[in-house]
Amino acid sequence: MKTYAGGWNSYEFVWLGLFCDMAVALTVITRDTLFGFTVFITGVLCVVLAAKGNLMTYVFGMWMRCCPASGPSAIFSATK
Repeated sequence: MKTYAGGWNSYEFVWLGLFCDMAVALTVITRDTLFGFTVFITGVLCVVLAAKGNLMTYVFGMWMRCCPASGPSAIFSATK
């Protein structure tokens, strides 16, 4: 873990934990499925890792992209 998160400081860990906690809370409040939750979390991790320049963002991005039935694309298509 130390080599994986070598360029991270404590503020970034707290920030990531806060957003993951928000994802859990929003999933419970909206009564979303486990599938929707995984897409939500991978979206958060994808953005955070991309901002840090980490190549693992592609792994999370592929999962999020392969699941178009959930996430932002489903929200916007449902409102049209």
